Amino acid sequence: MVPCFSGSRWKGCARSRFRREANVVIERATPGALGYGLIEAIPDADIQFYETNPPLPGISGRAHIVFALEDEEPRPPRVGRFGWKSVLPTMKSFTSDAELNEMGLTNQQLGTDNDPNGNNDPACDDAILDPELPQDPETLLYFTDRASFFLRYLAAPPQTPRSGMTGEAIFDSIGCTACHSAAGPPS
Repeated sequence: MVPCFSGSRWKGCARSRFRREANVVIERATPGALGYGLIEAIPDADIQFYETNPPLPGISGRAHIVFALEDEEPRPPRVGRFGWKSVLPTMKSFTSDAELNEMGLTNQQLGTDNDPNGNNDPACDDAILDPELPQDPETLLYFTDRASFFLRYLAAPPQTPRSGMTGEAIFDSIGCTACHSAAGPPS
């Protein structure tokens, strides 16, 4: 047992360990979240259209159909857009997932803590009532609502200076603009 910080106090809990046979370690580079609201605004039908109507020979793609964490049953299928392998369809689902899996905070969509190594060790219970991000009694909003609203409206970075920027020309020359257009709904 090693001390670890959980909630508001230090306590002993099991530390995540690698098995001896685990010989691959991946260091993740988290993508930025600027302009994600524009991605969320693309209608599912626009993305799904290109599945059956490829814009050019040799270009194809598949929409990952998933469910939003915040939807009530029966949850409608949606096109995944965020997270590794596009497993989350909305900014609210993306924010809820990040709160739990990146920050260790339970919320209204994901109300159970992830224990080290997935072993549900009672010694690792943080003794804080779940969800740890409760509803604000004044605004009736959850932290997840406010955080996803903030992320949704983070603007994409400007394309400045225009002179000397070759990215757009390369993007166009290799065929990306067949699907990803600056005109119409952003894609």
